[in-house]
Amino acid sequence: MPRFVKLASTLLIGAILGGFSAGCGRSDIPRLSQVHGKATHAGRPLADVTVYFEPEKGRPCTGATNAEGEYVLSYDRQHEGAPAGKYRVWLAFIPHSPEQEIKLQMGQETLPDPYPAVLEKYGNRTTSPKEVEVRPGKNELDLAFD
Repeated sequence: MPRFVKLASTLLIGAILGGFSAGCGRSDIPRLSQVHGKATHAGRPLADVTVYFEPEKGRPCTGATNAEGEYVLSYDRQHEGAPAGKYRVWLAFIPHSPEQEIKLQMGQETLPDPYPAVLEKYGNRTTSPKEVEVRPGKNELDLAFD
C-alpha cells in the first residue's frame, strides 16, 4: 500500500474515532435557567393551554398550565428550563380528550370564553405580541394575556 494511502487511512480512522469519543458523555443541552409562572387573562387563570417560548433561533421551550394557570417551562422531556435570552410567547389550547379535539376540529364544539379571543391574539408563533426575556438563574414569569 502506498505510504500516502496508509497515512490518509490512518488520519481518517483517527478523525472518525476522535469524533465518536468527543461525543461520548458530552451533552448538547445548553445551560438552562429555571422558568415558572402563571398565565392569566383579565386576572383569571388560563387553564389547559400550552405556553410556548419561541426564540429567534433554536428550539422552543414549552409548559402546560394547570387549573390555576401555573406552568413550568421545559426544554425537552428530560430537562426543565430554557436558555437565557429573548422569546416570543404564544399559546395553544389543550383539549381535555381526543373526542373533544375531534369535535373542535369538526366545529361540533367551540372553545369557551375567553379562549377564542386570547388565541386569536396570542395563538400564532409569528404574530403573538407577547415577548419576554429569560435571565440566567431562576425566573418567575407571570404572563398576562389581555
